[in-house]
Amino acid sequence: MRSELNRNPQLTDVINDKCTRCHAPMANFEAKTKNEPISILNGGFLSPSHPRHDEAVNGVSCTLCHQIKDAPNLGTLSSFTGHYEIGNDRKIYGPYDNLKGASMLAQTGYTPTYSPHIQSSKLCATCHNLKTAVVDQFAP
Repeated sequence: MRSELNRNPQLTDVINDKCTRCHAPMANFEAKTKNEPISILNGGFLSPSHPRHDEAVNGVSCTLCHQIKDAPNLGTLSSFTGHYEIGNDRKIYGPYDNLKGASMLAQTGYTPTYSPHIQSSKLCATCHNLKTAVVDQFAP
């Protein structure tokens, strides 16, 4: 990331957001939710004093991925590169339909919800298919 930022300082905001969507998704999501700047280096998420540091260094979490909604664009080009959707309803999706979720709700505040999309590669594709614009290093 540092190499990309050094070569393309004009794209600092784009690079920070694009990379952290998948590599530090909890920090990215929380920062966006609270309208905070998204930065990973030089005093950003990786700095131990940053309020999103713990979320960033935890990287990818079960909780984040299991909150990805079965949106209409899931598994399509428009969902790739970390363009997953997470709702504000505190639902956490899983592959089981015989749920007794009262205990999980009481312990975590999340409502377990059956959805077959959680077992589909289209969910993983949101981060594992990276599409980036080509940057011409010689352009003015």
